[in-house]
Amino acid sequence: MSVGEVLDKRHVISAILFIHRNPGCKKTDLYDATSRNAQMPRRLDELESMGLLSQNRSGLTGTTILRLTGKGTRIAEHLERMESILGIP
Repeated sequence: MSVGEVLDKRHVISAILFIHRNPGCKKTDLYDATSRNAQMPRRLDELESMGLLSQNRSGLTGTTILRLTGKGTRIAEHLERMESILGIP
């Protein structure tokens, strides 16, 4: 899968940046902030399989906690630099 194929999918960039800015967020927080698109769980699984994020279920509540990996953090930092170049706050 190419970079374009990954980042071109709906809400992927928004998801990466949201998780970067909200480390340890709940999956439901991500959905509320970006999209409840039926494909979002699949997108998260794809990002996880690429080594960009981890999804861990809390034993007490069953809540899924999202965190970027080192690789995911580097991607998010590049995306933030692109926002800065474009003047996007």
